[in-house]
Amino acid sequence: MGSEVRNEPAELNSQIRRDRRTAAHPTGRADSAFRAAWKEAGHKRTPRTSVSRSIFPLLDDRDRRYFGQGSREEEDKIGFLDENTRAIFGRSYAAEPEILIEQLRKDEAIAEADTLLLTIPNQLGVAYNAHVMEAILSSIAPALGWH
Repeated sequence: MGSEVRNEPAELNSQIRRDRRTAAHPTGRADSAFRAAWKEAGHKRTPRTSVSRSIFPLLDDRDRRYFGQGSREEEDKIGFLDENTRAIFGRSYAAEPEILIEQLRKDEAIAEADTLLLTIPNQLGVAYNAHVMEAILSSIAPALGWH
């Protein structure tokens, strides 16, 4: 982060994009680079960051049928929304609650983020999505201190 970073949003955004592109791992380290660029740009308030994850506790046969193959994705995936806009897609987790808790404790991006956005597939319907959210709220969130 050189002297070219100023308080102008376009320059800050440009620097953040460079930092995120060059981060060795597109999760927690990118968040740290963003916060450093934000501070260097002279902003007085602390920035808020978020990360998205798909999290599926396997509690019953239905969960295992939908997501029981587990997640083979070990890190975030990078894609492009258009020729100039890169997007980072968060990894997915599916396992028994005690395994999920340990996996999530090791996720740097979740640890550094202010907000965790849970992504769930709407194709499975409201009732199933409510089941997934209840499972996260009752079996995962308390163990990780999420509120």
